[in-house]
Amino acid sequence: MLFFIPELGNGGIEKVVITLGQRLKDIYDVYIYAEVQINPNFKGTRKNLTIIPTGSNPKVLKHKYFLQRALKFRSIIRKYRPDIIISAYPRVNAIAGLALKLSQPKPKWILSDHGDPSLYLGEKGIRRWLKRSLLRRMTGEAQACVAISNSVRVQMEEVYQCGQVKVLANPLDLQGISVLAKEPVSHPWFSESIPIIISVGRLTKSKDFETLIKAFKLVLGALNARLVILGDGSERNHLVQLAKELKLESKIWFAGYAPNPYKYVSRSTVFAFSSTSEGQGMVLLEAMALNIPIVTTGFEGVNDVISNQVSGLVVTVGDSNSLGNCLISLLESEGLRSELSGAACLTLEKHSLDHASGQYIQLIEEIV
Repeated sequence: MLFFIPELGNGGIEKVVITLGQRLKDIYDVYIYAEVQINPNFKGTRKNLTIIPTGSNPKVLKHKYFLQRALKFRSIIRKYRPDIIISAYPRVNAIAGLALKLSQPKPKWILSDHGDPSLYLGEKGIRRWLKRSLLRRMTGEAQACVAISNSVRVQMEEVYQCGQVKVLANPLDLQGISVLAKEPVSHPWFSESIPIIISVGRLTKSKDFETLIKAFKLVLGALNARLVILGDGSERNHLVQLAKELKLESKIWFAGYAPNPYKYVSRSTVFAFSSTSEGQGMVLLEAMALNIPIVTTGFEGVNDVISNQVSGLVVTVGDSNSLGNCLISLLESEGLRSELSGAACLTLEKHSLDHASGQYIQLIEEIV
């Protein structure tokens, strides 16, 4: 079995593939190949999964090198001879499609998406039309198409031409998360009684941490609290500057990338998520697994994870006032926090390793 993904970094796709591959390795030889390797820790063998060296230059990841990238992936197919390929993300799906058209014999192919594929297409115009045409032409031969949520399924059916799209839940290693959550934390804030709001994600525009920081300013007008942001990215300098302008630098810790975010999340009071676009939001599921109450923006797909005012609080995307007021409500009410986190735990069964991996095994058996 060969997983083909865009990059080996610190994102959700990598986490899902590692988790799923770890369970499937008992049945299949599992290989992982990415076009770009960002995190140097992903090399050789990781948890008995073979990481295929990439060697790609990020500058080559332009559409004018599309054929070159497809030929490289064809060489990977020839060398490792997988029976099953599982690809994820639009550009990778298109490359896999062309590589398979040029391959003999052809392995079975499961095409998947973990977010809104229309975002890959970009704005309206000739470039969007060309990208859509390329995707449809390259992906029509997939034996199965998989979405991680109902909202992504609808978007995939609009963008791709690969027949019926199945919704398979992302796997969550509940036991592994629980173990990692118990690791010690040295930062002094986590040993004090002041409540902590925490958020996890890449510091990019789509995560909209600017709205969260503005909401936190509103929170401090009502009560004392602290904000911890785990993650790194292109928006870091802008966000640090915004915190200074709002005179919040002593109340916000930009912690950077954390290999183990769970030990921080488990010791926090509330989890806040301000993203504008997500396929599902794995970090929400992880916070739920740690019994941490959630306030999140209502990105498309959130309803597959959170039921508003039942398993979390949902606010309008980009609305810092609503986000701030909901954070205040949670911080002021231990009863509400307990009620929401308790209900959230009941929704995690479909994301258990046994259930999620079982769905993939069943799908593979159907197409092989």
